[in-house]
Amino acid sequence: MKAKYKSSPQKLGTELSKLYQKHGVKPIDGVNSLGLIVQLLLGAGVYSAIRRGLGAGGRFFWIRNLAQPDAILAVATGVLTAAASLLGPHLPQQSRIAVAVFPALATLLFAWRLASGVVLYWAASTAVSGLQSVLLNRKSA
Repeated sequence: MKAKYKSSPQKLGTELSKLYQKHGVKPIDGVNSLGLIVQLLLGAGVYSAIRRGLGAGGRFFWIRNLAQPDAILAVATGVLTAAASLLGPHLPQQSRIAVAVFPALATLLFAWRLASGVVLYWAASTAVSGLQSVLLNRKSA
């Protein structure tokens, strides 16, 4: 379809919409959107709590203030993201680098400016996700 309608993006959108309806596919599902909204609200709450309360002067390992950004933690989180991406589902060899590098760079860009407490939470979540991938890959092999 992309090749057929490459000169007409509007027609491509219309035809894709018809195809989705024909096969009962909903690109944007209300249940999935609700889950995303809940995650965003929880994330905003954690961010706010760290910025206002816990992060004000709090110290954790080498991080002097959890309310301020930390470069070492940002880089470590980017590396963790790359590792977790590589440990994900079976990927074609040619796309492994892109799957690891782009999320890692995006993580680094965001983590560079966020409060260290939020980035610490992000790193822990990414580490757990990577561990889950390792366990699932071992179980399926």
